[in-house]
Amino acid sequence: MHQDIGELLAFYDGAMGTHVRRLISARIRAAWPNVSGMTVMGLGYATPYLSPFRKEAYRLGALMPAEQGARAWPSDGVLRTIAVEEDMLPLPDASVDRFLAVHAIETSDGVKRTLREIWRVLKPEGRALIIVPNRRSIWARREITPFGQGQPFSRSQLEQLISGGMFAVESCSYALATPPIESRLAWRYAPTLERVGLKVWPAFAGVIILEATKQVSASLPKGRLQAVGGRLRPVAAVSGQRPGYWRQGHSTAANAPGQQEHRLIADQVLQDVRNAQANPLAVAVEGHAPLDACIDEIAQRHEIAD
Repeated sequence: MHQDIGELLAFYDGAMGTHVRRLISARIRAAWPNVSGMTVMGLGYATPYLSPFRKEAYRLGALMPAEQGARAWPSDGVLRTIAVEEDMLPLPDASVDRFLAVHAIETSDGVKRTLREIWRVLKPEGRALIIVPNRRSIWARREITPFGQGQPFSRSQLEQLISGGMFAVESCSYALATPPIESRLAWRYAPTLERVGLKVWPAFAGVIILEATKQVSASLPKGRLQAVGGRLRPVAAVSGQRPGYWRQGHSTAANAPGQQEHRLIADQVLQDVRNAQANPLAVAVEGHAPLDACIDEIAQRHEIAD
């Protein structure tokens, strides 16, 4: 079950969330030191970790599960957020160079289907970075944090899951060796505690970070083919106001109670995309230009169904 978008926003707007973002972002940057000219996508609630790539990546997008809810991001410039069904991503085959999944796998209702979608949209040389709560950590037991939600994994469980999804595991590391306590002193020395903790007790760190590559020659698992259509919903933001958020059945924005909820099917959106002059990914909404990425054709495609 996905965590609510409001709870994720509250956590990352707080002091603990700010430090968590810095520590995990450092590990992501170490794995992906340069994404210039690449298409980078994030699934789940990845916007805190996608921001450093805004001026670097050629195309950048945040795909937020509809059950979780979505927020307009960033607050200025091109809108880069889409509310999606996680097992029907509105992206063409082999279109993404780097794929980041955070607050996604552990809360997914269909993990294998989600991994198949990530595999589908990755280019043959593409890489995926999967971040999940570590089963052994204190973080996985603290429900006041997003890492205490959903299904935690051990390293062996995660490697087995990813390998079974037609990926090759390239590396597996840890982050958040600092304990999840509300203490200014602890977070003041968080970088030092992180370095020491990852050397002394890495297996008890808060999250596991696994990097995987797409196995093009992998055999398909048994199943039946089923034609499905993708769905996407642009998330509106009010020009000049703080970005709001959207979830199924509810939409809100600070200082903008009249913000309209967007519920558009893929055919309608794609028609506007095809007629757009800019590089397409989604239609423009008030105060934003069209999202710069590539959606060419998602009306009909095939996926392996369980």
